[in-house]
Amino acid sequence: RTEWRNAGWMEPGSVAADWRDSRILIRARIVDALPFVDITHSDTLLAVREDIRVASWLESFGVGDVDLATVIGHDRRVTRLIAQWAAEHLDDDRPSYSGIRYMSRLGAQYECWAVFEGSSIEELERRPVLKSDADLTCVAERYRLTVH
Repeated sequence: RTEWRNAGWMEPGSVAADWRDSRILIRARIVDALPFVDITHSDTLLAVREDIRVASWLESFGVGDVDLATVIGHDRRVTRLIAQWAAEHLDDDRPSYSGIRYMSRLGAQYECWAVFEGSSIEELERRPVLKSDADLTCVAERYRLTVH
C-alpha cells in the first residue's frame, strides 16, 4: 500500500469521492409494470437451457450447462445474454417483462433488479450519494472499503 501512496495512486479498496459525486440515488416505481423474470429460478434456468439460440451463444462463451453458479458467476456475458433473452420475449408483439430479478453473487441477501428500456418509470426521490449514506457505510464496513 505504501507503494501505491508513493506513486500518487489511490490505495486498493478505496472509493473515490469522484465516484460518489458522479452518481445519484433515485427511488422510483415502475408504472403499469409487467412481470419480472427471476433468472435464478429453476423454471427460468430450464427455459434458458432449452432455447437453442441461447445455448449456441453460451457454447461460444465456453459454457456447457446453465445452472445457478453460471448465472450469478463472474462472466457478465451470460447474465446479459439471459437478460436479452427475457427482453426479446414477446406476447402478441408486445414485451412480456419489465425486467429481470436475480440474487447477487456476493450473497443471497442482495436482491438485484434490472429494468428494461421502455418501462415507464416514475421518479419518487433523487439525492446525491453522500459519504455518510447509511447503506454505503454498511457496505464499506462489510467489504473493508475506504470511502472518500
